[in-house]
Amino acid sequence: MIISKEEHFTLIKHIITVPSEKKFIEKLSKFISDGKSFFDEDFDWWIFSKLNEHLDEVYIPYYDPEHGRIRKFIPDFIFWFKKNKNYDIVFVDPKGTAHINYVNKILGYKVLFEENNMVRVFNFNGLNVRIYLLLYTSDKNKVRAYSEYWIDSISDIKKVLVRNGE
Repeated sequence: MIISKEEHFTLIKHIITVPSEKKFIEKLSKFISDGKSFFDEDFDWWIFSKLNEHLDEVYIPYYDPEHGRIRKFIPDFIFWFKKNKNYDIVFVDPKGTAHINYVNKILGYKVLFEENNMVRVFNFNGLNVRIYLLLYTSDKNKVRAYSEYWIDSISDIKKVLVRNGE
C-alpha cells in the first residue's frame, strides 16, 4: 500500500490520494504502532486491505433514487477478524457526514446483512460469518441518521463487534 502526499500521482497506479482515506490509514497506523490495538490480543488473526474499485469485485448493491437505478457501493477498506468459530468482515468507508448518499448505501447493506435490525449470521464451513458496515468520520456526533454505523476512532470497531456478539 502506498500513500501519497500529492493529490495527482500518475506513475504508479492504485495509490491512496483521497484525503479521508489517507487520514484513516494514518489513524490506523498510529493506533497499531501506539500499542492500542486490540486486534492481536482479541482475535486469532486479522487482515486489513484497501478495496480497489477497478480490481476487486466486492461491493454492496444499493438503490440510488436520484438516478433511479441500482448502483455499486464499494467501501474503501475491509477488515477480516477471526476468533474461534467467529469470522467477522468489517467494511469501513471514510466519509464526511455531508455525503448524503450514505443513507441509501446503509439501506442497501441492511437488506443484505441485517435481519430485524440485527447483524445476520451466515454459517459457512463451520464458521459464524457476520458482515458489518462502518462509516468513518472525524466527529460521529455530527451524524443525525443511522448513527450506529458511524465511528470516529479505530477503537470503535471493537465496540461494534462486542455489541453484536463478538
